[in-house]
Amino acid sequence: MRHIQNKNDWFYEFRPMLIAVVGTVGLLNHISVVGNANMLYCSQVCGGILLFCAYKINHWRKEYRKALL
Repeated sequence: MRHIQNKNDWFYEFRPMLIAVVGTVGLLNHISVVGNANMLYCSQVCGGILLFCAYKINHWRKEYRKALL
């Protein structure tokens, strides 16, 4: 529960945004992965998974903060 106790830590607050940015880059990576179709699909799937993880982390944090009130 260290991450909940240190919830005002800047890295704790910044991490979901960073995950979302990396996921977005993975989804839009079709320009730089021209030669291999499997790498294109892999980067898009991984990008989608990262975006979903960032969304869920933000959702869990919102629910946790509601429970504290």
